[in-house]
Amino acid sequence: MPSLLATGTHATGGWTGSNRQGGRENDVEQTYRDAIRTGDLNAWTQLADWLDGQPGRKSDVEQAYRDAVAAGDPNARQWFVRWLGGQPGRETEVEQIYRRGLTARGDTT
Repeated sequence: MPSLLATGTHATGGWTGSNRQGGRENDVEQTYRDAIRTGDLNAWTQLADWLDGQPGRKSDVEQAYRDAVAAGDPNARQWFVRWLGGQPGRETEVEQIYRRGLTARGDTT
């Protein structure tokens, strides 16, 4: 299903990522969450990407990526591993998540 959000960050156009209309953070987040509720799998990773630009939201970023993986977004694990790899001290977990992804798709090499 194509994303209902024509304006995201890494997957789409970019206005929500930069949040040009200051003070509308709640509206932006709600738009993503509404898209998630309609079944838009891409909205999870777009939400995570947007949350990553918001101060104090690192735990929400991680949860959004985890939810994206659990929901079946085929690209979520890749984005999650990239993000998590940038977090200090999380290298072991990155490797575990990466290996689980390989196992899930049947690649045991």
